[in-house]
Amino acid sequence: MFTDFYFTNRSNIRSDHNIVFFQKITAQKSLTTRGFASIEKCQHDWSHKVRLPWGLSFRFVKRSGNTMPVYHLKMRYVKQKKAFFISKEGIVSMQQSYDNGKQHIDFVQMKGNDFIAIQLYRGAFLIGEQYFMGKYLNVQVDSIIHVTQCSDKNESLLADTVQNVLNIDFICFKSVYLTRIGDKNKGSTIKIDAVEKW
Repeated sequence: MFTDFYFTNRSNIRSDHNIVFFQKITAQKSLTTRGFASIEKCQHDWSHKVRLPWGLSFRFVKRSGNTMPVYHLKMRYVKQKKAFFISKEGIVSMQQSYDNGKQHIDFVQMKGNDFIAIQLYRGAFLIGEQYFMGKYLNVQVDSIIHVTQCSDKNESLLADTVQNVLNIDFICFKSVYLTRIGDKNKGSTIKIDAVEKW
């Protein structure tokens, strides 16, 4: 499943800012996160569409820096049985659960220690990388997407310090219509015009 975001720039302020979609991974040691989708330098009265999938997946990152194939996570709201990943690099168990609006994914390296991290994806978009603490790794991710204006789509964002961030719990929406409004006197902001549910 997915949500389509339709963005229209109605602001008459000339700006080189991009509209950036990002998601903070709550268990990361660092508060920084990077934008994983963006609309670049949208001019006045132009419109764009960004499709964001709901599904999550991950890759193991090996000590060499190489990554393993993608494994898809289930969109579940109950605790799942442990899954085991067996390879020549070792054995890793993974358990998924849901609590307080967040997906919790717990990894344990049961044998071997060649995996140093996981990369977490929402569809094809990289939303975070997190490192094992010894043999354990816990990831918490919710369905809230943050939308803001940023000068560079790859710029690290501090989710708690970026101004004019619009937070949208996008799961269950088919379409979200966003508009950038404002002028030189008031500045610009992004607002939700309408939403459509599945």
